[in-house]
Amino acid sequence: MSHVYAFSEANVPSLADVGGKGLSLILMFHAGLRVPTGFVLGVDFFEPWLAALKRSRHWSDFVAANDGELADACNRLKAQTHHLSLDEEQRASLQLALQAFEPGTLFAVRSSSPEEDLEGSSFAGGYETVLGVAVDQLGAAIVKAFASCLDVRVAVYKKAHGFDPHDPRIAVVVQKQVASDVAGVGFSINPISNDLDEAVLNANWGLGETVVSGIATPDLFVVDKSQRRILSRTTGRKETSIWLEPDGGTQQRAAANSDALSLSDDQVLAIIDQLLRIEGLYGKPMDIEWAFEHGELYLLQARPITTQLMLPDDVMTAPGRRRTLLLDLTSSVQGILEPMSVMGTSLLARLFSHGSIELVGQDVTQELGATIPYCTTGRLYANLSNVLAVTTPSKLAEFLVLMDPLAAGALKEVDHEAYRAEGFAMAGLVVRAINHVPPRLLNLIEGRLMPEHARDGCNRVLTQFEREANSLAEEDLSLGEFADRLLGRIAQLILRELLPRILMARRAVAEIWKLFPSPDEETAWQLGRIDRSLPGNVTVEMGLALAEVAELLSERGLTYRDVAALKTALDTGAAPTPFVHAWQTYLDRYGHRGPRELDVASPRFRDQHHMLLEQVLQMASRPEGSESPRAVHERNQHERRVAYDKLREVVHETHGWRQTKRFESHYRVLESLFGFRETPKFYVVYCLDLIRSRLMTQARALVAERRLDRVEQVFDLTLDDLDRAKSEPGLDLRNIARARRAPVDRLAAAPELPRLFDSRGRVFRPPAREAREGELRGQPISQGVVRGIVNVLHSPDEKPLMPGQILVARATDPGWTPLFVNAAAIVLEVGGLLQHGALVAREYGKPCVAGVERATELLRDGMLVEVDGAAGIVRLL
Repeated sequence: MSHVYAFSEANVPSLADVGGKGLSLILMFHAGLRVPTGFVLGVDFFEPWLAALKRSRHWSDFVAANDGELADACNRLKAQTHHLSLDEEQRASLQLALQAFEPGTLFAVRSSSPEEDLEGSSFAGGYETVLGVAVDQLGAAIVKAFASCLDVRVAVYKKAHGFDPHDPRIAVVVQKQVASDVAGVGFSINPISNDLDEAVLNANWGLGETVVSGIATPDLFVVDKSQRRILSRTTGRKETSIWLEPDGGTQQRAAANSDALSLSDDQVLAIIDQLLRIEGLYGKPMDIEWAFEHGELYLLQARPITTQLMLPDDVMTAPGRRRTLLLDLTSSVQGILEPMSVMGTSLLARLFSHGSIELVGQDVTQELGATIPYCTTGRLYANLSNVLAVTTPSKLAEFLVLMDPLAAGALKEVDHEAYRAEGFAMAGLVVRAINHVPPRLLNLIEGRLMPEHARDGCNRVLTQFEREANSLAEEDLSLGEFADRLLGRIAQLILRELLPRILMARRAVAEIWKLFPSPDEETAWQLGRIDRSLPGNVTVEMGLALAEVAELLSERGLTYRDVAALKTALDTGAAPTPFVHAWQTYLDRYGHRGPRELDVASPRFRDQHHMLLEQVLQMASRPEGSESPRAVHERNQHERRVAYDKLREVVHETHGWRQTKRFESHYRVLESLFGFRETPKFYVVYCLDLIRSRLMTQARALVAERRLDRVEQVFDLTLDDLDRAKSEPGLDLRNIARARRAPVDRLAAAPELPRLFDSRGRVFRPPAREAREGELRGQPISQGVVRGIVNVLHSPDEKPLMPGQILVARATDPGWTPLFVNAAAIVLEVGGLLQHGALVAREYGKPCVAGVERATELLRDGMLVEVDGAAGIVRLL
């Protein structure tokens, strides 16, 4: 046969031959799974049709079309497929394949693209399926399935995901139709919680098309895979169902038996058993379509799930094992939402190793179970299971709320006993830490008893450290040795000199608050100002220094149209000399800082001046009469001193002179030392900048030697790789860089990296609250929070959906897919967790809420709303 592949053939064809759907069905058939028999008309089968289309003028229009013209161009080209028919060779091949089927067999005809149903691209609902096809209608159904590769929804999806929209390739699956009594879809991972040990099923009566396309709200079942236990059953409204007609075609029926669950427990577990087999066969989380016909379970499709969060292997535990609770410090503390580079993560890991040695005399940070801070694959995590082993959940929540209120809220959803580490050897660490206390003990005592002396000592040590660090940078050391000596020294500086004094200052703040256990509104206001604009805060000093640079422009009345003009003036020497001198002085002191500065791969201010110069222009063009940053700082200092006087007076009147003396001594500690709280990060970044400078020098040399493609590729390597490269000239750095970057890219593909999660991937979020007045409640489908203007559509072509608008519809089928590109969020009356709209929303990273009753009536065009996809709330603004 010519380019026709039976499921039962011994030789399995390639993805390029039969497409993702076709290959998946063939693999399942060969694995002995219950797949309705069929065959695939391969990609080459349709080459004559594509060749004919490419000779038409409509093809040229399609290739030349811009975004605004694309829909019309696709429709005109697609209309040409009505003239296509099977040639003699195609017809003969099809007839030969049909001989394996009994007369009267009905078929499902489904498109299958080589780019579809892959890990990074699902094309969910993009291609066409025709159900209940009789033999005499096969030709027309095959043309319809083929034509879907020219649909505008496919072209839009391809452009959005980096595929060439002008290279259509399609195969067509012809498969025996299952006349199902109940059908649906299943995920081998919970798509909302991301829990790897939970499977989720959606089901409805009749054929599965109502579930896949989202035209009915299906039943929902959540199952613990490892224990084969059904965790929850939710009856959907099942507004409509589709049934196979005996002579071909389908019939849509109004809701019938919608109050009953469509699956028995035994059927649910039978599907789960097959889902686990498929997950094992592919070695990854999978999405399946299934159907029951006369009590027999059939598998209709399987594809990799494209939207789950892929955690690093070294933070995962095996199914059924005790889980570890993890907090992402990278986002919660540092506000870095994207994965850090390979080099950035490895340097932080080295820093924590040196810190561990300094604190307890050995490195305990290499194993997740033995540590609290843990660096891996672009992130810095905290092992909260180990924290819960040594403190109470309430104490942990108290601490978290100061750092990350959302994570603290999510902690309420956690079963703390289930996550408390059982074997964390905290006692041994404490004993070892005590042996390393002496170098810090004097600094603790000094900070409490002689805070001004401690402050002066800190400043001397910091000046000395800068000299040592710059001297070390001049030594002829390998990169690894240089980084280790520098990071070891900064760990010592922070843990011996800075941290003891900062801890004393934090304790002083807590002790001051204890003196006011139930403050009135005025006292609480004063307490809130007691630590404002403290001396020694390097971050505040950095802002004030930039304001002084800007003052040199505004004092002389100099104006620049934009950043480019100001930069040109600096580069050409046209800027005033005092300004140039102040600008250079600023960069010398603070140029090592910048956005995402804990990642050594991120450019520094001295590398990219645009952001700083933008701020300079904004400060220089401050409206007349407005307060300068310096004036604001001085006002805050004044308010702090006033607050001190008033609080002291309250203490004296309430507690007497002893407590007044205690208050005064704590305030001295606070005022002298609490400003240093920003200093550790400042000097960590200072060290990273010195390392970055050495990295860039070596990277340029490797690019010149053609061992790296570009300078930035050095950040896809580790220091050990670079040290090896010096001694091994044949080492393939490009391949090493690609391999090391791959898991970071997988992490980056997630729509959002979670703050709080466990070692089986389960993501914890703050508890869902009930809808309040002015809010609509639905089912959370795809997480994220956005605000936008409502656009209610009853059909995908009713009116334009502009970028940033909120798409509100009763339901969406695959024909709506192009609208998801512009939509900021999606609100649906009908649909389930696994239906087309949900899959596409998650893949595009768009917030989505479904099951919002009367959404198309209650929401009207032009309304401003906030859609919270994680909580399932639509708020009317």
